[in-house]
Amino acid sequence: RMNPESSSDDLDEARCKFFAGGPSIGLEVQLTLWAYKGTPNLDEVIFKRYRLIYKGTSAATPGSAIDSMFITQWTDPDVGIASNDLGGCDSTLSLGYVFNSTEPDPVYRNLGGANPALGYALLQGPLVAGNQNDRGIFEFELQQSKKNLAMTSFLLNPTGDALGEPSYNARSYWYWNVARGMRPFGNDNISAAPWRDPSQQPTRFMYAGDPISKTGWIDGLNKFWGDGYSVVPGERRIMLSTGPFTMTLGDTQEVVLAMIASAAPTAVE
Repeated sequence: RMNPESSSDDLDEARCKFFAGGPSIGLEVQLTLWAYKGTPNLDEVIFKRYRLIYKGTSAATPGSAIDSMFITQWTDPDVGIASNDLGGCDSTLSLGYVFNSTEPDPVYRNLGGANPALGYALLQGPLVAGNQNDRGIFEFELQQSKKNLAMTSFLLNPTGDALGEPSYNARSYWYWNVARGMRPFGNDNISAAPWRDPSQQPTRFMYAGDPISKTGWIDGLNKFWGDGYSVVPGERRIMLSTGPFTMTLGDTQEVVLAMIASAAPTAVE
């Protein structure tokens, strides 16, 4: 077992309501980071392990539970000059990524390196009940008849465009929709409408096309469905989510992600 490098909780009610508009639930989050040196294919990877412990607040009772819980990795990965980035996801790999639309990017050209792509991969999602043939992982050990959830939704947010994230005090509903794979629009940012790809098929994964083969829903080539405008290269934020699952009082869950830098694909044209 690895010792956490940092630990935090949400017991400051005023800060929780100011930041997200929601109350404290008594969740402790422990974070451990590690990397490997001189290991092939891992030199440009940083691993993140989150342990979530539901300790509850003073108002919690023995039957308290967090129902329909989601975990989201939010990141703002500026790749060189952030104003010309593009992004997307690979739902089969539980991977979200951002890359630069121009080659070479001035920042990396001046450093003498090629443009990288930056990604987050969900390696180990929350542990939930499975069937007798399933094998999950918890605390780096196999768990019989359990399984780890994969990425269940992905949002790519072109900052400054129609998806603009809400101000403080109004974030809970917006993030709840995003985590469920729903469009974060409507009254109070509540919506039951999923995203739709260019063929107008419902999907929980924005921009899950292939930028190499230029097939499917691709950032910079396809419009937001129903919004009537093309998305041009610019700053991107990504939200990789997994869920739902339930935590009862005293439960512990853990999530392991990889932050990856790698060679970027050719610019989308």
